[in-house]
Amino acid sequence: MKTPTIDQIVKVLYETMPMARREQVVNSAKEIQKIFGNNPKKQLVMKNTFKQGNLWAALMVSKATKNISLDEAAFEIGVSRSTMYRIRDNHPPSVETLGRICKWLKVSPLMFYDLSD
Repeated sequence: MKTPTIDQIVKVLYETMPMARREQVVNSAKEIQKIFGNNPKKQLVMKNTFKQGNLWAALMVSKATKNISLDEAAFEIGVSRSTMYRIRDNHPPSVETLGRICKWLKVSPLMFYDLSD
């Protein structure tokens, strides 16, 4: 799986945020730029920075709160059931899938990255 570039992450952030919160996306992009510099080709290493367990936990809490099955959650998110099970089994989602999940959870994708040094 290809790791996402900073530009791809910012694009997903921008597309998944409501209009009122898009300023946060710009600020998040500035924070990412501070950490990774101006090189748009530089990639995040998902194995080291992506918090897989937090994503699964957030999915399970939201699913339980809505009192729906995993299949129903997958349908609402717009992903396959097998994608949900791959996430459960510690396979990081694609940038697009992460964007859909975050939109459904109403959270920023940055919540699932460790951007510390």
